[in-house]
Amino acid sequence: MKKHFYLFIYLVFGTSGISTDCPDNWIRFADSCYLFMTRYPMQWIEAMTFCKTFDAKLAEVETHPEDTFIRHEARVYGAYKESFWIGGNDLISEGKWMWMTSHTPLHYTNWAHGEPSNEFGGEHCMSLLFYTDYHWNDERCKTVLPFICEKETSSPALGMLVG
Repeated sequence: MKKHFYLFIYLVFGTSGISTDCPDNWIRFADSCYLFMTRYPMQWIEAMTFCKTFDAKLAEVETHPEDTFIRHEARVYGAYKESFWIGGNDLISEGKWMWMTSHTPLHYTNWAHGEPSNEFGGEHCMSLLFYTDYHWNDERCKTVLPFICEKETSSPALGMLVG
């Protein structure tokens, strides 16, 4: 069913061919392109799968400049009322946060005050929390949120999508 949904999205919005720049509606920063998907919020694992459809991953925020860029764009797209999924989790080992796609530990962090809290023992996926000015938060993975996809500029552009 989900594959049909992704195929539908792909067919509705068309293709833009192979490019070294960002696909339509993606935003370039450094060597990556970002899609702020607010139109179709999803659970964390669904968002990760959706990003993979476009040869992308949930965003992995590895530097302060990248974090500044993403937080700025989150303010624009989220209008201070929407949190966003990004690609960190501690699903494999509690308290050991890593980026899901690259399987690397976090070297740069920007947690909100008091986070990660693992409130009630069930928060294992990473979000940008709107009411903390988009600092990092641990959240229940089944929460439905908008999300941010990231792809390298050299990745094939599989389609365009309006976020």
